[in-house]
Amino acid sequence: MFKKLFGVLLLGVLAIVGLPAQAVELNYGYDVSYPQGTRISTLPIPGPFTVVGVNGGKAFYPNNYLGALLDWAGPAAELYLNTGNPGPVVRAWEKTPRLQAWPSGTTAVSDIGIRSCDTLNPDSQDCAYIYGYQAAADSYAKAQSAFAAKGWSNLTARTWWLDVETVNSWRGLDNKGKFFADQGLSQTAAQMRNVEYIKGSVYYLKRVAQVQTVGIYSTTYQWGLITGGDVADFSDLPSWHAIGSGPTAETRAKTLCLDQPGFTGGQKTRVQYVDSTLNLDVNVPCTLVKADVAPAYLGTKSVRVKRSMTLKLSLKTVRGVPVAGKEVMVTFAGQTRKLVTGATGSVTAKIKAPKYRGKYKVSLSFTGTDILNPAVAKATVKVYR
Repeated sequence: MFKKLFGVLLLGVLAIVGLPAQAVELNYGYDVSYPQGTRISTLPIPGPFTVVGVNGGKAFYPNNYLGALLDWAGPAAELYLNTGNPGPVVRAWEKTPRLQAWPSGTTAVSDIGIRSCDTLNPDSQDCAYIYGYQAAADSYAKAQSAFAAKGWSNLTARTWWLDVETVNSWRGLDNKGKFFADQGLSQTAAQMRNVEYIKGSVYYLKRVAQVQTVGIYSTTYQWGLITGGDVADFSDLPSWHAIGSGPTAETRAKTLCLDQPGFTGGQKTRVQYVDSTLNLDVNVPCTLVKADVAPAYLGTKSVRVKRSMTLKLSLKTVRGVPVAGKEVMVTFAGQTRKLVTGATGSVTAKIKAPKYRGKYKVSLSFTGTDILNPAVAKATVKVYR
C-alpha cells in the first residue's frame, strides 16, 4: 500500500509522502519467453531472479527457445505457463489450431474427488477443470524435458506462475476482451468455468507435481474480467502484477507494490513494467520497495494539564486503512511509551504531566516494516497550568 502514517499527540500527524527517487536496478528481475529467443545474446546479465516462459504464447504450445533461455537464466530460474479456457467449441478468431482436444470423456483428480468430462455435456465446470489440469501437466512435462536435457534437477524447487491474461481465449470474453453470451452462458457462469480451469492448473502443480510455490500473473482488471475478481479460491497464492510501459512505469510499479494485497487476495510479491531502453520486462520485488517519509507535527502548540496528559497515535495508509499490530514509540518530557496499534490502527496512553510549565519536546517514532522506512516526528509543546 502507498502508505500514510500519522501519529497524533492531541491531533499530531506523522505523514508519509513520496517514494524512493533512485531505482535499485541490480535488485530487479527479468522475465523472458519465446519473443526474446532470437536475441538472447543481447539480453542483460540476469538479475537476482528470472522467470522463463515454458510455452509459445498459448497453452500446450512449446517455446522452441526454452533450452537456450534457461541457459541464460540459470538453473534457479522460475517458470511461467500460458493459460486459457476456450471451451469445447472452436472460436472463429482462433488463428492457430488447438494442440489439445477438449477433454470429453476424460477424468482428473481434485480436492473433491474425481472430476469427469461427460461426452454428452462437454461444456461443464468439470471439463474446464480438466482442461486446466491437462494444460499444467503439459507445461510441466515440457519443462521437465528441458531440465533433463541439461542434467538439472529439482524442477519443483522454484515458483511456477500461471499467466492469466485476456490475450488468450477465456469463456465469456471475445478476442477484444469484451463479454458476450458465449454458447448461451451468463457472464457469471462463464467466469465460474474459468475459475475451474485455473483450479485445475493449480491442483496439478501443487498436489501432483508438488512444486514449491504456485503464483498467478495478471492485472487486477484482467483478473476481474476472467474470474469475476475471485479472491476466495486463490487467496493463498501470491500475485505478480503488470503495469505496462511509459516514462513513469517504474515509479508506478513501485507505487503498486505498496498497495497490498494482490488481485488474488494473497501477497503481492512483484510488479512488472516494460523497460523501453532494454525492450524487456523488468520486475520490481515488492520487498525492496519502501516509502520515504517526511514527518510533520500538525497538532496543538500548547496544552493545559493537571496531573496527566493523553497521548494519541494512529497508523493508517494513505487510503485510510488502519494498520494494526504495529509498534510505535512515543517520548515526551523524559518519558517513553512503547505502544502497539489496535484493530483500528490507534493507541491511547495517559502519561504523567510535567511538573513545571514550559516547552517540552515530543517524539513519535516508527521503526518501519518491509514496505515502510523508519519515521520520526519531532515537535515542541508548550505546557502551562
